[in-house]
Amino acid sequence: MTKSSIKDIETGLNRFVRNRRVIIAVSVAAVFVVVILIAANARIGGGIIDPEPRTYPYASGTSMGVTDAPVTIIEFSDFQCSFCSQFHLESLPQIIENYIETGKVYFVYRNYTILGPNSFRAAKSALCAAEQGSFWLYHDYLFLNQNEGDPTAFSNARLEDLADRAGLDVEDFRVCLIDDRTHTQIDDDFLLAQNAGANSTPSFLINGILIRGAQNYEIFKTEIEAALASTN
Repeated sequence: MTKSSIKDIETGLNRFVRNRRVIIAVSVAAVFVVVILIAANARIGGGIIDPEPRTYPYASGTSMGVTDAPVTIIEFSDFQCSFCSQFHLESLPQIIENYIETGKVYFVYRNYTILGPNSFRAAKSALCAAEQGSFWLYHDYLFLNQNEGDPTAFSNARLEDLADRAGLDVEDFRVCLIDDRTHTQIDDDFLLAQNAGANSTPSFLINGILIRGAQNYEIFKTEIEAALASTN
């Protein structure tokens, strides 16, 4: 065998080894990605967080409180928005206790779907829950189980899981979710938010005065007291 033949064989073997290493590396990376995806899907598919029991006084549809209260608060919110969740966990309970339960504030939730398809599906699901008289409970489930960066967090299947956990009639909920009857309300809420000058979530109208952001309770208290004073 000539030297050139031996060299050709060695070159071929080296190329084979390099290619095999690349194939192994790619295969390992692919397996790693699959494992991550499986783990993520398992996390999303299970592990639903149940909200603490909360009272929403005089709840009706997406509103609560007495309709003739001197102050009306309209919230423009997105169920994917972490700051919206912060408001509902921190400031809203105090507003409920001190102003809504006492008949001073009428509170209305409006969907402002600005964070993509998941936002729209979540808004639809919340209105479907409202049809069964469970908007506020289901809204708690949505905020506690949001995952802003995950496209499957508010898939139809996941939303149905949340509805089941919230004790809704899942079959009726499913029919509503694939229907378009809630679209007009979502579109109207969106236009209302834009006409009010809201460019982020959450935003609030307190007797027509726009407040932006998940402010702490003391800020809301000041604005509510000012609105109450102006009605006397």
